[in-house]
Amino acid sequence: MRSLKAILYLFACIILVSGLIACGGGGGNDSNNGNNNQINLTSRQDQAGDSYTYSTSMEVTYSNGQTASLSHTDVNTISQVNTIPSKYSYSGTISGPYLLDTGTEDGIIDSFEYSTIDGTEIIDDNLETFTRIDDTTVTGSGDPDNVSIGDTFIYSENAKLFDTINGTQVGTRLIQADFIVEKTEQISIGANTYNCVKINFQMDETLTKNSITDTFNSTGSSWFELTSGVMIRIAINMSGTVNRYGLTFIATSSTELQNYNLVQTSSAKSAMSVSTGNISLDTISKAIINEFNTSLSNL
Repeated sequence: MRSLKAILYLFACIILVSGLIACGGGGGNDSNNGNNNQINLTSRQDQAGDSYTYSTSMEVTYSNGQTASLSHTDVNTISQVNTIPSKYSYSGTISGPYLLDTGTEDGIIDSFEYSTIDGTEIIDDNLETFTRIDDTTVTGSGDPDNVSIGDTFIYSENAKLFDTINGTQVGTRLIQADFIVEKTEQISIGANTYNCVKINFQMDETLTKNSITDTFNSTGSSWFELTSGVMIRIAINMSGTVNRYGLTFIATSSTELQNYNLVQTSSAKSAMSVSTGNISLDTISKAIINEFNTSLSNL
């Protein structure tokens, strides 16, 4: 990925279903409204052999008058590895084995993410720049004992960016995000119907690369299946200023689940019954952030 598309890709790390990343973060502000509308969110950890397929469509308008309509299919495949490549200069504080999430766009590899077996992200590489857990500070809302309609949560990230090819630091990424649990509702995609929780979000990102700073903003909604924690749909409205090109833009993006295959199920299907405890809000915010950054990568 190069030029404008590559820059906006970095912003895409802001939204969808991996979760309200509060991992390792101290207590932030979270609000439980005290009502009785508790939501029973459950999830499972990714395992080697899992895969997810999403379709994305996007409309973009640039300040120079140009417009673009984009669509693509993204596939994420989970495998297990024993080591993390030395080019990332990871400290090795957390020993293997690790999970490797390989992302493709229309069949072409466009990302690698290394995490612990229980889902803590260590390396996030979009093939132009990467972030590393050793050089990323995350704060925000911790995982609550329960989640209710109306609850709000926050996420904040300050990460160094490193060049994928030579490993040198090329910039920083600052993210501030707010999430609110709106309601539960059914979502239909094709012949499949999902019982979901709808989470609205607002995110701001400041990206500095090679001494040039760009800013991005987004609002949107995401839907997660109650019985699995899998993101079913995400809709994003975004805008930004790309100073390195002297452009601003506005865009809308919609991503929907097409299918998933989980090693604990007998077939690829859309309605899971896997339930292994409360879903991590950390996971939800990360997913939203990742999906948003993926959308930006197509600008």
